[in-house]
Order: sequence, then C-alpha cells, then structure tokens
Amino acid sequence: MAGNFYGADVAQLRQLAKELSAGANRLNALGQQLGSSIGSGLWKGRDGDRFRSEWTASHAKLLRSATSGLETAARTLLANAEEQEKASTSGPGGAGGSGAGGAGGTGGASAQDLTDILTAMTPAERRAYLQSDEFRRWAQANPEAAKAAMDAAADSGLISKNSNGYQDFLNDYWNGQAMLAMGIDPADWDTSKGTEYNWETIAKVYDFYGRAYLANPDLQWAGMANMIGPSFAGGFRDMAMLRDLAQQITDNPASDIPLPVLDQLEQLAGMTDDEIRFYETSMLDMNKEIFLDQARQHQAYMDGGIAEINRLRDSGAIDQATANAWAQIDSGDPGQVREGNTTLLYREQNEIIADDYDAMRSHPGGEAVTYMVTLAGEPSIPGARSYPEVFPYTFSVESPGPENIPFTSWDNPAQFRTDFTTGFPDGNIANADQRWNLIRQDTLPAYQHLLATDPEGAAQIIGSDFNGRVVQYRPTNNIPGIMDRFLDSFDAEVHQ
Repeated sequence: MAGNFYGADVAQLRQLAKELSAGANRLNALGQQLGSSIGSGLWKGRDGDRFRSEWTASHAKLLRSATSGLETAARTLLANAEEQEKASTSGPGGAGGSGAGGAGGTGGASAQDLTDILTAMTPAERRAYLQSDEFRRWAQANPEAAKAAMDAAADSGLISKNSNGYQDFLNDYWNGQAMLAMGIDPADWDTSKGTEYNWETIAKVYDFYGRAYLANPDLQWAGMANMIGPSFAGGFRDMAMLRDLAQQITDNPASDIPLPVLDQLEQLAGMTDDEIRFYETSMLDMNKEIFLDQARQHQAYMDGGIAEINRLRDSGAIDQATANAWAQIDSGDPGQVREGNTTLLYREQNEIIADDYDAMRSHPGGEAVTYMVTLAGEPSIPGARSYPEVFPYTFSVESPGPENIPFTSWDNPAQFRTDFTTGFPDGNIANADQRWNLIRQDTLPAYQHLLATDPEGAAQIIGSDFNGRVVQYRPTNNIPGIMDRFLDSFDAEVHQ
C-alpha cells in the first residue's frame, strides 16, 4: 500500500458533504417543528403528558444526536476534500509540507503540529504567518486542531490574546462553523449576482437564526431576525416592483400627494433596471454583513458559552458593550435577557448596517428608493405596524384672513385651518435615528409582547417554512393591501 495512493474525487466529496449538511438541516427543522407541535399542549391528558416527557427525555435527544452525526460527517468530508486537493497540488516542500508554512500537513494534522511550528518562530514570524493565506488554508482544513492550538497559544502568552491574527482566526472559525452547520458555501455567496442566485443561501441565513432561537429562547435577537426576515428578504426580490408601485401611486387620480413626496415617487418611477439593481445588491450586502457579525457570536455562545464570548471580547473581535450584552443574556434573568438582546439589535442597526443605508440613500436616486421601501414595508411580526402607520406624514393648510373679524373679538368664519393626515411616512427607514425610533416604539415591543404572551405561537412562526412566509409578505403579493392602506389613511380635520 505504501507505493500506491488512490485519491478521492474532491468535487464528489464536497457534494456529499453538502448533501449531508442539507440532510442535517432538514432533520433539525423537522425536530423543531415536531417539538413545537408536541409542546403546544393540544394533546391533553396523561397519555399526552407521558408522550411529551418521552419526547424530551429520549426522542428529541436521538434526533439531535443524528443531526450532530450528519454535521460531523459533513465536516470530515470537507476536511478530506481539502486534504486531497492540497495533496494533488503541493509537493513535500509546498503548502502541505512540514515547514514553517505547512504546520505538519493539512486535513489530518494535530494541534501539536501547529503549536510546534508557532513555538519555533520568532514573534515577528508568528505575526506574519498568522496573517497569511497559507495559515488560513491550513486552519480551514484543520479547524478543530487550529482552534485548540490557537486557544492554547493565546492562553499561554505565546501569541497575544488581543492580536489581529487571533481575532481574525476566531472570526473565521466561528463563522465557518455557523456556515458549515447550515450548509452555506462561502465561496458561492456572491451578492453581486443578485437575489435569485443567492436565494438558497439567504434562506439558510434566516434558518440559522431560527434554529438558534428554537434551541435557546433566550436568544431573542435571533428569533426576531428570523421573524422579520420574510419582509426584508421579500424586498430583495421585489426592488423592481417598488418602481411599479411608485408609478401606480403617481398615476392614481385619487392620490393627493404632497409635492416633496411626489418628486421622490416620480424619480423612482423613471429608474432603469440597472439603477434598481444597485439597491438590490446593497440590501443583499446588508444581509451578509449582519450574518458575518452575528453568526460568529451566536455560534460561539451556542458551542462554548460565555467563555467563548469572552475570547471574542479579549481578542478585540467584539467590544465590551457587546460582551456585556451577552453576559446579560447568559444571566437567565428575563429583564436582563431582553436588555442584552436589545443591545445586539442596536448594534445591528446602528453599527453594522447604518453605513450601508447611508450609502443607499446618498446614491443618485437613493432618497426616492429608500422612501418607497419605507412606504411599502410590511412587518412580518404579528402586531407590528408599518412606518406610515406609526409615523404618518401630516401637514396643515390655513385659509387667508385674520383670526377675528376686524375691530371685534368675534371669530372670523372665513378663517380656518385644515390638518391633513396622509398614508405616506414622515421619515425614511434609511435614517438611523428614525429607523431606531420605529423599532423601539413599535416593532420591538410587538415582538416582546408576542414572546411574553404567546411563546408557543412565536416558536411555531419561527419554526415554519421560511419560503412560505416570504411569499406571504413580499411586496408583489401585497400591492392591493398597500394601496388600500395608502388611500384609506388619508384624513382631514377642520379647525375654526
């Protein structure tokens, strides 16, 4: 056997890993749906209580074990594929060798291999190596060995806990674990190719959030992200429809549109497909940025608890305020849990994607596009209201003439003020402060009320089919309702 080496088909290994991961996801989703149905209490009596007890004590654990087995097999296959690919392209002195760059090979190396290499290096060599593509490839092929060696190196002082190399490694490792668990191929996640090309990945992103919440209901940010996802993702698919909706509104003779709003709607109505495409890919970029920030944190917490969150903090991957939020979530105190998750939500909206919204709004025509997104958005959280419903655009018109009849104290019947309430939003979702006001005043309270009063209903929504919810909330399927809301919201009050 020593003289013969039979290599596996790398593409087949990766395809099989993808299929195993997809099977793990389906099995996990099935377990969540069954758990939600069984826990709903619809089956009353002792038999129902006994079955629920058996489900929790035995059946659910078996499903989780099977899911874990499939995920482990998928990881092993990916590591083997990487090892085979390196073996096919590298000689003994290349990336797969045992020199300073190889860390003892790929795909089957140990933590000690990497420890030995790092120990033999000078501090400058270590810093350079840990920032190199060569190390990243090795760590991707040997994730568990790399994690053990890097943690040990940081704990012993061989490398600094607060270093770019360790920070980047932890970010890559935990995002890689999250993507692997969901069957997401990072090489295939290309936002420039548009919504339909990336749709499978988009759905997996929101399924990741849902899976995290259902595994631990204290992860309320993740549950909210999954629940609001259908309205956000539906917007990806319907950016061009917003232009059509703008045309319908401007062409509607019943629309009494204030001039500033009319200017924006007419600008959007005349946009080309290429112009619309910019906003579609910008929203896809936001979706990806949120995942790359939150997935690493959630996966680290789910797998390693608060200790792993503290590693992210000590490396500089997250700031102290974010680490404090996770400590609140970890406390188990309901009030602290809510506050911690609200901090994660604030981070998402005001630190991770605020600049993306600003870029969209400042792009030529961006004010019009983001205004229409504000007008047409339908929240997919029960009880939550749209921006125009919470903050409607109002204006007043006063008739000419003095308030009183000259030389008397009598009211002038020809002088009055009319206050108009419209179906348009008084603000723009792309404005960080205005967006946060909507979230704090309406969206977040509606979500927290649902969790407090109907946790089983919330779990059923989060565990339900994501694609089906997108169909329900995407703007294309809600144009009549949007138009009705828009027209029915107009009101006028006359004041003498």
